[in-house]
Amino acid sequence: MEYLIIIILNFLSCVILISNGTLFKGLFNFKSLNEDIIESGIYGFILISLVTFFLNFFFKISNNLSLIILILPFFLTYKNIYQYRNKIFYNSIILSLISSLIMFLDHTNRPDAGLYHLPFINILNDSKIIFGLANLEFRFGHTSILQYLSAAFNNQIFTENGILLPLANIFAFTTVYIFNLIKN
Repeated sequence: MEYLIIIILNFLSCVILISNGTLFKGLFNFKSLNEDIIESGIYGFILISLVTFFLNFFFKISNNLSLIILILPFFLTYKNIYQYRNKIFYNSIILSLISSLIMFLDHTNRPDAGLYHLPFINILNDSKIIFGLANLEFRFGHTSILQYLSAAFNNQIFTENGILLPLANIFAFTTVYIFNLIKN
């Protein structure tokens, strides 16, 4: 049952990433969604990370704010998403299976997760950006935009799996994108 939940959450995160990327491409007049859905998902990573980073200057990335960050672009781009729903569904299924497989087979030792990644994501979720945080603890001075992405996915829908989902999705989107480039 747990495996099915992870597959469904991966599918949902892929759809969210594609809708965010569609909004990003629309804001900057890039190619239309029909051109490349995988590329839209990659742009979705960029949009979610940057929006989360900028909002963290003023607000904590709470459960409600992270839901707004993730779901609002879906409603803003609903017409494009609905128009290409079959293509999005097919690609999201493939991407979610790849992401889920990565999560199922991952049994490596991650000794720094509890020392750095998880506490910093917790800080992002609990408070707005703290200037001088690196002066209090040096390891918080080496932040990554990926921690902001993980903080956005840490909400009621994705629960604790939300921290790992975007990282597995990055691998899946990049792998499929490179495969499509080689194929073409």
